[in-house]
Amino acid sequence: IVHQYRIAIRKARSLLVFMKPLLKVAFFNQVNDQLKQFANHFSAVRDWDVLLEYYREIYLEHVEEDSLLTDILMNEQRKHRLDAYAYFDVQDTVMAVQTYRQDLEKNGFKHKAKAVTCLAFARKRAKILRKNIEEKEKRLKLDDLKHIHSYRIANKRLRYALELLNPAFENAFDKRTKRLKAKTDLLGSRCDLYVMQEDLHKLNAYNN
Repeated sequence: IVHQYRIAIRKARSLLVFMKPLLKVAFFNQVNDQLKQFANHFSAVRDWDVLLEYYREIYLEHVEEDSLLTDILMNEQRKHRLDAYAYFDVQDTVMAVQTYRQDLEKNGFKHKAKAVTCLAFARKRAKILRKNIEEKEKRLKLDDLKHIHSYRIANKRLRYALELLNPAFENAFDKRTKRLKAKTDLLGSRCDLYVMQEDLHKLNAYNN
């Protein structure tokens, strides 16, 4: 559920960023900041869920289990989960999203867009964002996990936005979304390892 919730928020933010040139600055900043705050509530929860999944399914296949280490990891996961739920209110989230949707329709856009120009905008915007991604790709190094993570996020944002828009444009973005997904999936495990490494460093520093 946590994973699905974070993906839904990420998709909403991806579409928002994609539409940014059409939106009023104040509206964009307000909604983007709020959605980011919603997602951040569960970022640590998801990271620790992934870490424990790797720990159980991969690490323990090769190393005898250390009960103390297992307890430390599980307690840390439980702590982040309790912290997240303590600050999360489903009703508040739903009401906020509904309000933003109404505001978007009434006063979110800089100007009215005609249906005939929407596809042209989407294609042009996708091309600009794709070029930015290609520039990031040129600078990628296999040992530079921070930039790999940034590159993958940019890929995901464009992919999510195009997936949401695709049905409205008669699946005009099928090929692009498949290519973007292939690239993000390829780097997924490497990015997970980067995030886990950061989390373990923080935990080690805290315990010391």
